[in-house]
Amino acid sequence: MNNETWTMIYTICNIITLFVIAIYTIFTYRLYKEEKRQVFENKFFQLIQLFYNIIDTLNITLGGKLSIEQPHGKECFNYIYGRYKNYYESSTKVEQEPKERIEIAYEKLFDEYQHIIGHYFRNLYNIIKFIDQSKINNKTFYINIIRAQLSTKELLLLFYNCISEKGNEKFKPLIEKYTLLKTMPKNEIIDKEKHISLYNNTAYTKE
Repeated sequence: MNNETWTMIYTICNIITLFVIAIYTIFTYRLYKEEKRQVFENKFFQLIQLFYNIIDTLNITLGGKLSIEQPHGKECFNYIYGRYKNYYESSTKVEQEPKERIEIAYEKLFDEYQHIIGHYFRNLYNIIKFIDQSKINNKTFYINIIRAQLSTKELLLLFYNCISEKGNEKFKPLIEKYTLLKTMPKNEIIDKEKHISLYNNTAYTKE
């Protein structure tokens, strides 16, 4: 064979080698991405399960006696939100700025139910933060899973928790970033006209 033939064979071999390397690289990268996704999802669903377990153990004792008729699990949030509304509406200083009035009422609520809402919101925040800090695609998909689990009263309590100092600095920006209040019924906000604007519009809808 002449030099021209050897050169052609050499070129073809190089092309085949490069093609094989490219295929191997793509396969390895996809495998790596899949392993990373599985690690993330394992941790994510562990956090979800822990969150469910926390909710399942919630109880509120009324009248100093625990019975099956007492608020339990997610029912606790219906009762607690009612208590928050009472604290807010019984404020004698109605001329206060909305945020200040919210803060005062929430502090009273937190003093009474810290053992429930403190633990609950810390875990919910940690799940959202975990998603936010993870290097995965389609974070919205996992956020939607979380949001779909939250009842109306959970969303309303989340709304006021993150206006207060308890969640304003760290949690509220994540709510606005991921539109966590998208499914919250705005007509159930205590004072919709004054309170709705305390969040950026991205908390309710994507721009």
